[in-house]
Parts: sequence; C-alpha cells; structure tokens
Amino acid sequence: MTKVSVIIPYYNQGKYLHTAVQSALSSYSGDLEIIVVDDGSTESHANHYCAQAKNLDDRVRVIRKANGGLSSARNAGLDAAQGDYIQLLDCDDALLPDKIDKQVAHLIATKNKLVSVTGYCVCNEWMRDFRDESHTVTRFPLTLRSFLFYWERGFSVPIHCGLFHKSVFEEIRFNESLYGKEDWIFWATLAGNYRNKLIYSPVPGVVYRLHGSGMTRARDKMGESWVQATKILADQYGSEYPEFEAASNQWHQKFYGGARLSGATGHSAQKTTPVLAKTSDPEAGPGATLCFEKAGSAADQPLLSFVVPVFNHGKYLRQCIESLVHQNPALNFEIVAFDDRSTEPGIIDILRRINSQDVAYRVFQNDGNYGISVTQNLAVERCRGDYIAFVDCDDFLEPDAVEALSEFIGSQDAPDYIFTDRNHVDDHGGLIARADYGGYPWIKASASVESDLLLGMVASHLKVIRKSLYSTIGGSDIRFSGVQDWELALRIINRGKFHYINRALYNHRIHGSSVSSSGSTTQLWMTNVLRRKYLTDLSAAPATDTVIELNEIALEDIPYVSKLFMEGVRFTFRAGREALSIKQTDLLAEFNSYFDTIMLPATDTAALMGCLWDYRIVRPQQ
Repeated sequence: MTKVSVIIPYYNQGKYLHTAVQSALSSYSGDLEIIVVDDGSTESHANHYCAQAKNLDDRVRVIRKANGGLSSARNAGLDAAQGDYIQLLDCDDALLPDKIDKQVAHLIATKNKLVSVTGYCVCNEWMRDFRDESHTVTRFPLTLRSFLFYWERGFSVPIHCGLFHKSVFEEIRFNESLYGKEDWIFWATLAGNYRNKLIYSPVPGVVYRLHGSGMTRARDKMGESWVQATKILADQYGSEYPEFEAASNQWHQKFYGGARLSGATGHSAQKTTPVLAKTSDPEAGPGATLCFEKAGSAADQPLLSFVVPVFNHGKYLRQCIESLVHQNPALNFEIVAFDDRSTEPGIIDILRRINSQDVAYRVFQNDGNYGISVTQNLAVERCRGDYIAFVDCDDFLEPDAVEALSEFIGSQDAPDYIFTDRNHVDDHGGLIARADYGGYPWIKASASVESDLLLGMVASHLKVIRKSLYSTIGGSDIRFSGVQDWELALRIINRGKFHYINRALYNHRIHGSSVSSSGSTTQLWMTNVLRRKYLTDLSAAPATDTVIELNEIALEDIPYVSKLFMEGVRFTFRAGREALSIKQTDLLAEFNSYFDTIMLPATDTAALMGCLWDYRIVRPQQ
C-alpha cells in the first residue's frame, strides 16, 4: 500500500494546529503518517497543543528542534519522513477530505509524473467566507518559465496544493537562508529539475487561511526576500533565461515598491531566542513550592477550600482574592492560590500584599507552566477543606457567596457537587447579563441535572465539589484542558449527588484575553468528543433501522435530538448543493457529536475540521 507522509511545521500557532492535523487525517484513507515539527515554539501551551495533536490518532508523531524557521522545520520533517509521497502543510492551513486519495490515484494512473497539484480556496481566520482561487494555478502551465516570470503576477501555487513523490527531495530541499520566498525557489527548482513531471489535478484540494499574523504580511521582509530569491534563481537559470533577473527586479519595484530591510547584509534566516518559564525535571513530574502562608484565627480545620489557579491577569487578581478574603465567615474556609508560572511580572507580589485578615491564605507556585488541569490537581492535593470551590483569577464572588453555601455544606444530607448561577461582567466589573443554569438559553433546568449535563456544562460557576470525590475519580484530566470542568462533571454522573442553587453568586469577567471569549477550535473538538462518549455510554443501543436524515439543524432542536439519541436513534446530515450558512456551519461545529455522517459541499467540510468528534464522519458531496 502506498504510504504518504504529511509534514506540518509548527511555531507559535498552536490554536490552528488541531485543525491542520484533523484535516490531514481526513485527506487519505491509505497508509499515513503525520509528522508535526515543533520548531522551538515559545508560546506557553506549546506542549499541550502538541499533545492534543498526538491524541487525535496513533499515526501522529511530534519531533522537536531548535528554532530555525519554516524551511528548517520542513527539512527536518523530510529527514524523518518514511512515505512514498510527501504532503507539506503549514499548521494554519487545511487539506480537504480525500485530497491525497485523489492525487495518489492520479499519479499512479499517469505513471510518469512525480508531482500532482490541485486547486485551492482562501478563507478568513475562522475558516469562513471561502473563495476559490484555483485560477491562479491554472492560468499558466506548470513549467519553469511560468514559475520564473509569472510567480505572484497572476500565478501562485501554495505548497500544500502539491503531492510530491519522495524522489524529488533527494535533490531539492527548502532554502533556510531566507525569511520568505522559499516556496518560489522550491517550485522553480522543481520545475527546472523535473521538466514535464508536474500534473494538475482539477479538484479543490486545500484551504489557505488569511489572517493578520501570516508571514506574507511583513512587507519589508518579503521584499528583501524577493531580491535575495531573485539572485539565487538568476544564478541557477540566468543563462537559460537571461531576461529573468531584470523582469524580476521590475516586479519588485512595482509590487513591493522597492521595499527592502535597511542594513540587510546577508541571507541569514530570522531566529528567535526563546524566553521560557522555568521548567521542572520531566522525570520528577510536576511540582510546586509554597511561597508564603498566613494562618486564620480559627483553629478548626476549614470545611471549604477556595482554589484560585493563577496565570497572568494581574490587573484583575486583587479583586478576585479580596472578594474571597472579605466573605462572611459563615463557615470556616481557606484560600489556596496557585500560580502556574505566570509570564507577567509581579504576580506573586500582588498575592503577597493582600491582607487575608482572619482567613487562612496560602500561595504556591508551580515549578513549570503546566496548564489549568495540572494546576487544579496540584492545588486540590494541598487543600485541607472537605469541599473545594474553583474561582478563576480574573473573576470574583458576590459578598454573600459563602453564607449562601453554608446552608448546604456540612449538612447531614449534603450534596457532593453544588453549583450556582453567575453574572457576566465587563472589564471593569459592570454587569452585562445574568447567566442561569450554565448560561444556555435553550437548556431549561429539569429534574435531572445528569441528563442536562449531556447537553452542555450546566453545572458551572460557582461549582463546589466534595474533595474526596474529586480525588477518587482522578481529578481534572489534562487531555481535556479547556473543558476540563465539564469532563469532570460528566464523570461524576451516577457517582455523586448534584444540587443547583438558583442564585448568581459568581461574577464571570468577559474580556478580550479571557479563555471563554476566544472560543478555540480544540475546545469545540473536546466538547464533541466528550458529548459523544457519554451519550454513547449512557444511551440505549443504536437501532440500526432507525436513522434520521437532517438537512438543517436549529439550536432549539438539540434537546429533542439528544433525547432521541438516548433512545437509540442515530442521525446523518446531508446539505443541499448550496454552501451552508454560517449559522448552520457553526451549529455543526458545536454539535456534530450527534451525527454518524455529515455530507457537505467540499469547501464546507474545511469549516468543521478540528471540531469533529471523529474526522471520518465528514463526506464531501460530489
């Protein structure tokens, strides 16, 4: 069987990585390996992004190297690749389903070709507003002359349009000396070395994402790279095409306005010197240090421990802690703040300066940046209370929260999991709106919190959990960081007693850098994976003769769809010939866990990549 290697360089764009990997898995049904090359990423959750990518499939592996730039990362991937064919994919782009299947078949059928090239679409950062740009590939023949004289002048071939026989990389690698234009040099050299070996496959195969952080936006750097690439190609092909250098310099003046880097003296690639938080010995496992503590005046052991995981958000942190310190001590409680190696300066100083008055108050710092799930688990291990309550460091409680909780904590028939409503507040703490029962307008509180939890995370802020139960079920799962609280609540179904307090005791701050306001693709994926797992575990066996086909879905339909699923009904989705509306696409991205098969026009499938509970459920409509 023909083996294909997909190489995905990754550097500080982890929020897109999941989509790229899931799209690669959907693009080929044969023997596949996916190599993610971590090019010395410095973003705080780089390890987590890579781990999530690996968790998608056993065929995904991650290799790590010092930062050397895109070309260096691609070349490292090529050194590790074992496939008969090579697919290159930047981590912020995506392949369409069956792309590689079609190209492998095309190359095998034509026999004497080494490279297949498809068309492509462009879209915005959120994988919406698709526009077919295949005409920029088909406007000129795939020849050396076209690449030399028409590149960027009506002719463009994104690197992931190609599927390459491994033999072409025995002679050609990516130039590591430039900031950009490495693709231009690569394509021109390829067309020069392997004449008449490139073939066009007339299908849309890939999606090119346009966003503000894309490298192509750095005009001066790209202008400089154009000049340097022109010199390299003129050295290679100037004798065959003596007019090339002048034509290329003319385009540089016209398009780049003659832009170059001031003081540029060579071809050295842009490097970065990572500035990382201290990391611990991986063999020893995660750990934390007690920075300081202040004992409360009461000698009794606390009944409740407030856990505050901290990562940056210094401007909101004081209000968060003081909202706990100034609670009415209707029951004995403590505060355990846990800094996950914040990158903002002064976080520990802020925590140290807060006067805890009569409240037991301890501050710890992780010995590495581990993320929310590990931080919560480390904190709970150090809590002394019978119950634990989680408060995000940019949020705060109502003044009577502890008093309201005291009615239910410590009673003879005390529940294991208590949760309340919340207020959404703005950057300055002003009220935006109240969110009841998890904040889902389409989920109404029923007699069964357990059933409602399958629809969404209704058991949200403020949540108070019996510590012994939290520890018994294994605490927060690092694999689901981002939706770890919902995953934990789902595990508690049938193992603990839930109780809902219909009061807004928690203030959840909505601001530009809050996790909940950034709505990542991986969170949607985890939501769908979790819902599908627990729906399947808790529902009746599927009735093979009871399959309902939908061609549209509305938010208000979800509770009924969930009820039928629990009864054994299964669903497919088949779109019409026209592109899906953004509303329908967003609903499928959030609720594809209810479907066994989703059939869509080819480009619409890209909008769901990264969100699917299983990449195999999507089928492009012919």
